[in-house]
Amino acid sequence: MKGIDPKYIMWLGIVVGIEQAIGHGTVSLTNIIPAEWSPYVTSWCNLLAFFGTSVMTYQAAVSGPQTGPFLPPSITPTVIKVLLVAFALSFLVASNSSFA
Repeated sequence: MKGIDPKYIMWLGIVVGIEQAIGHGTVSLTNIIPAEWSPYVTSWCNLLAFFGTSVMTYQAAVSGPQTGPFLPPSITPTVIKVLLVAFALSFLVASNSSFA
């Protein structure tokens, strides 16, 4: 069987949905946690939901039976390393331009 078991995507999807509901204010945290914690909890939920959605997108791509239109049939480890370095450098460029 190629790919990732769909049950992992399902469970991650449930967690991401809960994080989004808390982060966007759909679920009220009043009387659940102290009021001064609320901004931190909602911010962390939004961040974790972003990461979870990214992982779910990756899982869906890996679980597909065929290669996508933008990727060659096989990706070498060198290509992956180059893409990761480019991704990391994009954060440096973005952080430097935000302080200008």
